[in-house]
Amino acid sequence: MELQDLIYMIVAVLIGALIVYIFLWIIPILLPIIIVLIIAFLIYSYFKSNQYKKY
Repeated sequence: MELQDLIYMIVAVLIGALIVYIFLWIIPILLPIIIVLIIAFLIYSYFKSNQYKKY
């Protein structure tokens, strides 16, 4: 195994670990926001659909 291949493998492992760490940090922050936005959109769609049924 050449030194260049070893360096590429180390860099690939570090980049993979960094991506996993970023996802583990971002998901707990963004997931509740996304869930709240989806629920708000569903409630908005429900009220919007009931608005036309009154007429």
